[in-house]
Amino acid sequence: MYDPTCGTGGFLSDAMNHVAEYGSRFKVPPVLIPYGQELEPETHAVCLTCMLLRTLESDPGRDLSKNIKLGSTLSSDKFAGERFHYGLSNPPFGKKWEKDAPAVNAEHSEKGYDGRFGPGLPRGSMLFFLHMASKLELPERGGGRAAIVLSGSPLFNVGAGSGESEILRWLQENDLVEAIVALPTEIFFRTGIGT
Repeated sequence: MYDPTCGTGGFLSDAMNHVAEYGSRFKVPPVLIPYGQELEPETHAVCLTCMLLRTLESDPGRDLSKNIKLGSTLSSDKFAGERFHYGLSNPPFGKKWEKDAPAVNAEHSEKGYDGRFGPGLPRGSMLFFLHMASKLELPERGGGRAAIVLSGSPLFNVGAGSGESEILRWLQENDLVEAIVALPTEIFFRTGIGT
């Protein structure tokens, strides 16, 4: 399970707890190994600590913190070439990505559709949407599923031919979107942005 914007590890921990509940019901303990990357050193340190304190019932000696990396997912993917069965992400809303722009633009130009950003270069959070799509496990290896929390504006306030529009078209043409769920406003602490 992978979170490219893992913050303090809340999504990873909650997902592991949720899946563990199924183990007690079905008598087969599912195993999720967390992978994550975080930009901010302070929240990265908290996530590392949380993962150091967690154990897996099936493998209590496994260091769950070893797959939590520090750095920008957009310009320095610490899991380049890796794919995952499950992905979760809540990228920062409205955060500027100018520092990542040279690396993102270079990958878009040099790799095209063989890279993460082939379908287009949008504003901010949609880049994480493309990144997550590139991390889904291939169908012949069981496939992957991901959920991402985004501000609603990049999905609905787009102009034809814009980076967002081209990304949405590519996602639909490749049958990568199963559902879009509008969450209630005020669901996230300190923001009333529609997601």
